Amino acid sequence: QACDLVARTRKHGRLFAIAHGYSAYPMTRHARQLVRDGVRVVLLTAGGDGTWVITPTNETLVPTTPIVVVDTIGAGDSFGGGFLAWWVGNGFGIDELAQHSVVVAATEAAQQVAAFTCQRAGADPPRLAELPPKWGEAWTER
Repeated sequence: QACDLVARTRKHGRLFAIAHGYSAYPMTRHARQLVRDGVRVVLLTAGGDGTWVITPTNETLVPTTPIVVVDTIGAGDSFGGGFLAWWVGNGFGIDELAQHSVVVAATEAAQQVAAFTCQRAGADPPRLAELPPKWGEAWTER
């Protein structure tokens, strides 16, 4: 049985794909195969180029908001923590992974947390009070 959610960076996604016999490009090729094999959601983070959300029903490149990067240490952890905090904070569980638009909304929220972290030195993610007031609200009209 496959896992429900796989999150990879562009760099690690390429390395994993090459190790399993796939070409390095495009990076979404291996992600699509994971979904065909039963993974519900694959998130491929690509820094300032955005994050790919790949599900059985759709693929979306979620763009990032341009920022002035001070330090990328902690960006991936902030992304993962932001995704999970938003997801659980809205009462979502495994079943909602089937709703592509909800996964995209969680990805947008996660990108906000990672972007905040990258705008200051060190692995210093934001506290909830530092995020925009509507950060934790679910986007249900998509």
